[in-house]
Amino acid sequence: MESKIYFCVPIDVTLELFEVNYPELTKMLSVVRQVTQGDFDVNGIVGQVDITTIVFKKGYEPCRRIVQVNAVKGTTQQLTM
Repeated sequence: MESKIYFCVPIDVTLELFEVNYPELTKMLSVVRQVTQGDFDVNGIVGQVDITTIVFKKGYEPCRRIVQVNAVKGTTQQLTM
C-alpha cells in the first residue's frame, strides 16, 4: 500500500504544496511532486482526505482563506470568504 505525505516548500517567491509518495515496505522509489503553482502562498495544511487537501491560502488580499486542493489536478476551490 502506498501513502502520500503533503508539505509546503518555498519555491521562487511563493510557498507551494508538494507531495511525496511513501512506499512503506515496497522497493519503489519515493517521488516528490509539486501540487500547486500560482501567485499565492500555501501557509499551512489543515487536513487531507483521499485526493483533497484543505490548506490556508494567502494571495494579494490581506487575509488568509481556506481552500481545498485537488492533489491530482492541482486546482483550488475557495471554502471561506
